[in-house]
Amino acid sequence: MINKDINKKCFLGELKSSPFLSLRVLLYLMSMDNNSNKDLTPVNEQPVEDFFSKDEKFTKNILLKLFWAGLIVCVALFIFFWAEFYLPQNNLNEINNFSIEKGTSIELVSQKLAEGGLIQSPLAFRFYFFINRSVKIMAGTYRVVPRLSLIKTIRLLTGASGVFGGINVTFPEGLSLAQVKNILLKKNFKADELDKFRIAQFSKKLDFLKGAPQNATLEGFLFPDTYNFPYTAESEEIAEGMLFNFGKNREKLPRFFFHRFFFKTESAR
Repeated sequence: MINKDINKKCFLGELKSSPFLSLRVLLYLMSMDNNSNKDLTPVNEQPVEDFFSKDEKFTKNILLKLFWAGLIVCVALFIFFWAEFYLPQNNLNEINNFSIEKGTSIELVSQKLAEGGLIQSPLAFRFYFFINRSVKIMAGTYRVVPRLSLIKTIRLLTGASGVFGGINVTFPEGLSLAQVKNILLKKNFKADELDKFRIAQFSKKLDFLKGAPQNATLEGFLFPDTYNFPYTAESEEIAEGMLFNFGKNREKLPRFFFHRFFFKTESAR
């Protein structure tokens, strides 16, 4: 301690005795002050332009992430609705009959369809009719085939499929009685007795058949056309409908048909 005090007094004494030395010391202290100010400059200090460029990059990253998130959500919704409406909704092994009474609400119909295993999502069923308020369900009895999608079920119940409470069956021209029977059997109609009927069984109701051979089968008398038969229709009802259509359109048939089946009978009398 004594030596430090002596050195300090000697240094101060030299400053007083030598003005030149005092000036040198002052300049040295000033330079030290400048260097200390430089050391105080923040290490991470950046230009204003760099700061704003970083902010823009951050915003772009956020927007890009939002875009990809929105795209993923849209794709997920598309897959969900496609699966709900266009994939098979039931795992039935056979055709089921489903009846809708007049005035039945959409909620009740969707509930009955779900209980019967005909659809999987009553919510999607109701959502369709919420979006399409002008579409109405038609009362009637329907035959729901296996592996029917929700949109096809809706089209069936609203008549958009061309089936109004029954089954559409098309018979091309030139079919034999056996071929007509097979088509009906494939549609799950009870048509086993179709080839056993005789003209006499229908001539009382259809006057135009009175001139035909009464013991003849229905071969050639079932008019080719598209029919809509009720799901409960059996052989007799189907035959009567096709024969009635035959009588209504008999003027369109070639003349040799009547000569073969009618005039020959009249001459035999």
